[in-house]
This record gives sequence, structure tokens and C-alpha cells, in this order.
Amino acid sequence: MINIHKFHIITLGCRVNQYESSAISEGLLQRGLIEAETPEDCDLYIINTCAVTGESSRKSRQMIRRAASYNKDAVIIVIGCYSDVSPDEVDALGCADLIIGTANKTAVCDQAVELLNSKKSERIHKTIIYPKDDYDQYTVKASEKARAYLKIEDGCNGKCAYCIISKARGPVRSKLPDLAYEEAFTLASNGVKEIILTGIEISGYQYDLISLITRISEIPGVERIRLGSLDPSMLTEETIKKLSKIKKLMPHFHLSIQSGCSRVLALMRRKYNAEIALKAIKSLKAHFKNLMLTADLIVGFPGETEEDFLETIEFLKKAEFLHVHIFPYSIRPNTEAAGMKGQLPKSVKDERLQKALALQNEIAASLLGFVIKEQNPISVLFESECDGILTGHSENFIEVKAKGNTALISEIASVMPVSLCNGVIEGKII
Repeated sequence: MINIHKFHIITLGCRVNQYESSAISEGLLQRGLIEAETPEDCDLYIINTCAVTGESSRKSRQMIRRAASYNKDAVIIVIGCYSDVSPDEVDALGCADLIIGTANKTAVCDQAVELLNSKKSERIHKTIIYPKDDYDQYTVKASEKARAYLKIEDGCNGKCAYCIISKARGPVRSKLPDLAYEEAFTLASNGVKEIILTGIEISGYQYDLISLITRISEIPGVERIRLGSLDPSMLTEETIKKLSKIKKLMPHFHLSIQSGCSRVLALMRRKYNAEIALKAIKSLKAHFKNLMLTADLIVGFPGETEEDFLETIEFLKKAEFLHVHIFPYSIRPNTEAAGMKGQLPKSVKDERLQKALALQNEIAASLLGFVIKEQNPISVLFESECDGILTGHSENFIEVKAKGNTALISEIASVMPVSLCNGVIEGKII
């Protein structure tokens, strides 16, 4: 009797990790493994970790322990940013058979098969942190959803004071344009309608990004293209004009803002100030019809005064983001910010977090309320269904729900907006 091994991948963190987990999953399926329906019923666990915050590292440890509790004889492989910057901490948990960092993640596929064919008592626990010299040229061929990530870049050359990811991921390396195009073509051939180009810092893509987006937009079957998080410093007037001429590029951009105060941005070692960011936002709004923007924001950074925070509040009012991922600064060991003077108490950070969230909720409600008031049809790519309700996203990344048939999943339909519920537009398919 042939023993068919089951695997389960636990993914924490960013879109890049999600993409890389998909590539590993495809590799394991090609080697004859099957993906388990429930995480408890597996003999291989791969935990793709995150280290962007201290909380991310804690969750990574939690997921490693949880996987170990499911099956004492299972193979456990830990990969990703946390295992790259803190392999000794992972090893100290005593759960992992193999620890790999961020480079050459797909090497786990062959090594997983080798470990699965060994007995628990015969396994040699080891840590392999591969050098980050070249771009890992692995690909994803298909997606169960209408949207798929396409990783075109890895690494970051930035030296942001709060961030450890440049250490975990290494310097910028980029996927060759022809390989990125071929991957997009394959995804579209397999039914993917929306492609999101992603990376650790796609603003640092080493080839012609606009040319690549243009080529992908010409692929039959590709209906929508989105970009991962962008540094405002790359969004010059000339670049924005070129982007606006690519018809399939959606009018939605996610910006790495981090703060709306120039003094705090300088402390963070960001490459732009608040004025540059607002100039980019103004230009995007001028060149993209029905534009919506999203962003990341840190409040309570070391040295941030009340006046600095109020500048960020005014920035939010001017920018008018659809959604902002706002989180309080937390100390990340082995970063410059961890040793900075002016560390703020939790109470101050929490207070600023609540004020920023309250304002952002008002801004989002106002933007979405205007969409409903306009009564213009919204083009929605439906992605899922539950109890007869379809969920998808508009061109400018508004979440939309509507009653409909499952036949519309992975299809684009027109929806008339009717009401707003918890930040989601409810509408009627027309």
C-alpha cells in the first residue's frame, strides 16, 4: 500500500509569504503529496513565519508549537523571516526538524519528502540559512481564486529605523521581466482575472516596472492589475502619468506612509517627507478617476510628540484614505528604533491609536457614503460565496456584497450600490 502524505502550510505575514507558500504548495503537490482538509490530519507541517513586529514573532512561535501538538511524529519545517533572523529561538522550541530562512524556500519540497521517508528517531534536526545572493526564480502556475499574487521582487535596500525585514530578506533582487510575463500568462490561462504584482519593496524593482505592467495588461484573460505597497518617493508626476495610461491598472494604490509628520518620518529613516507623500497623493487623484487609496500607519514612534501626532491627524484628513492599517509602535529587538530615546508609554500609544482609528472610520464612511449617494454602477470581481451572498471587490478596491449565483464567482459583474454595513457596500447585481 502506497503511503500518501498529507501536508498543511501555515502562513503568517505579508503577501510575499502568501505567494511563496503557494509556490511551495504547488511543489509538494507535484511530488505526490496532498493538502489536508484539516490541519490536525497531517504528517507534514510547514510554518512560513513573520518577524515584522514582536507580536508577529510571538504568533510564529505559537503556530510552531500548535503544529507540533497535532501529530508528535509529523515532520515540521519552519521557514521565513522569523526563522531567518532568530533561528536559535526557533530551534530552542524543540519542534522543528528543519529550519530555513527566507532564501531558497522551495528547497523544502525535496527536503520534506526526504524527511517524510525517514523515521522520527532517524531525523537530523538542522538549520540552513541560504545566502541571499540571487533572486529565487520559482513561480506559481494557478490559483483557486480569481485573484493571484505574482512576486516580482525580494529584499529591501532601505534602512528604516523600526524595521528588521531588510536583514531578514537581504538586498533587492528582481525577477526577470520575461519570467514575470510568462508567469502572468500561465496564471491567466488557468483562469486568473486579476494579478497583483508584489514584493518586499516593488518600488525597488530593478527592471522597467511600467513596461512590465504594460506587457501583462496585453495578456488575454487578464482583466485587472494591481500593485503591492508603494513608496511615495517613486510616485513622481511623470511615473503617475505613465501608470494612468495603462487601462487595466486599477485605480487603487496602497502606500507605505508610516507617518504624516515629516519630523517623525526623518526619525524613521524613511526616504520621503509628508509634503512629498501628499504631492504624490494629489497627483494620483488627478490622473486616476474614482481613485481609492489605502495605507499603513505607525503611531507612537519613539520621540513622537503630541504636535507630531496632530500633524499625522491633519495628514489623514487631507489624504482621505479608504482604509489605513494603523498600529502602535512596538519595540522590535535588533533595530535602531529599539534603542532610541523618547519611548512612549503604552497608554499614550493606545490613546493615539484610538483617535487615529476614529478619524479614519469617519473618513471611510464618508467616502463610501458618497459612492452610494452617486448611484453609479460598480464593476465587481466576485471572489467568494456564503449562504447565497457573493463577495468581491470593485476596481478601486471597495468590498462589495450582493445576492447572486455561484456561477458569478471569478466573474466581473455590475452592481448598483444600495447600503453600507460595517465598511462594506451592499448592492444589487444588474
